[in-house]
Amino acid sequence: MLFLFWAMPVGAMVFEPEKCPEPDPEGKAYLSLGETVLRIPLRTLSITHKPRQDWPLPTPPDASQPLGCSGNPLAQQSLIINFSFSAWLRDRKQPSTSPLREIRLIWARRDFYGRFQSDSYDPSCDRLTRHMALANGLLGCLPDKNPERPDRDQVGTYRAAPHIYAMPFGQTFIMECWPDIPRGAVCKVGYKVLPTVNLVYRFTPERIPLEEVIEIDKMLRKQIEQAVVTDYKWQDDKADQEDQK
Repeated sequence: MLFLFWAMPVGAMVFEPEKCPEPDPEGKAYLSLGETVLRIPLRTLSITHKPRQDWPLPTPPDASQPLGCSGNPLAQQSLIINFSFSAWLRDRKQPSTSPLREIRLIWARRDFYGRFQSDSYDPSCDRLTRHMALANGLLGCLPDKNPERPDRDQVGTYRAAPHIYAMPFGQTFIMECWPDIPRGAVCKVGYKVLPTVNLVYRFTPERIPLEEVIEIDKMLRKQIEQAVVTDYKWQDDKADQEDQK
């Protein structure tokens, strides 16, 4: 089961790192998606602190600290990454994430890997007559070409075998491309990138050639993993450690 929270301009907060008891040396904010905590270089956060009442977070180490400080992470259900977030994910080298139409990090339960990874997902490859192998190892299952719509020749389902591109948690890299409006195609990738975080992004093959998608995905994963605060100690974790002494 998946919960989303869209950013709203009303009630947006401003993060002031200098007000934290121990300001982050890079001015980064601490933000939690489930139990996963990320350090993100944001000052103005156009999102609100909104943990779900029916899906509570662990107790922060120090709730008296301003939201976004290391002791009191800002809790979210979903991050829609816009231009202000893109600086966090963008690599100075090519490829760049700037052509992505949407990037979203979503708080998801540990057993939810996204629709493409579910047992019920059916790419319908057996019913599609056109198969295509790309230079980067992606294998595509596509419908017959429509001579009147050559702009949609790339519509279909693509996947990379694990020996071509290894994914976290034993998942398979899957990408679906649908007809876009008014023309062309739009593609979507979605999977679990961290134990309580799913990554979803969309793009058009006009902006990002399908042959570059795996390199883009590797870069995104690297940037996200580098933002994780490893071994973050929630108050509940500290209490458990004390009980075990």
